Amino acid sequence: MPQPTHRAVRRDRNGALALQSVSLPNAGRHDVVVKPLMVGICGTDLQILRGQRGDAATILGHEGIGTVTWSGATALHAGDLVVFNPVNPLAQDDILGHSRDGLLQECVLVDGEHVASGTILPMDRDVPPSLDRTTSALLAWGRRRLVSARCPIEVKRRAGRPFD
Repeated sequence: MPQPTHRAVRRDRNGALALQSVSLPNAGRHDVVVKPLMVGICGTDLQILRGQRGDAATILGHEGIGTVTWSGATALHAGDLVVFNPVNPLAQDDILGHSRDGLLQECVLVDGEHVASGTILPMDRDVPPSLDRTTSALLAWGRRRLVSARCPIEVKRRAGRPFD
């Protein structure tokens, strides 16, 4: 029987991107599988694509939010909205989308060690009744800019260009 797959945006050694099928992760007892909903593209990602950084990950994307689709962890449940903390608080060189594959894929396996270290954080418990879950996650994400309809406006605003 063939291994199940999902789609991911992968880069090659020259920085070229391609949509490819990759093997679905096998989730363990304390792992979590997350479907990314929004993924940020930042200056570091662009440096990696331009070959200005030698990061190992072939799948970029280290800033984002997603929905838990399966959980073996006791603190997270299927349907929970989570935000990704790209840098492992217990190992500063362990960076999502840099030293290990990132969020530009249909599903991401977060192993039990990364769940325990706080590399994904639940959002649902802080959602005020007046806000939907995605809006609340974006507000909690703080000043980071996620890829969305607002992204070109923010870029133009920072560059001092008038709005189109």
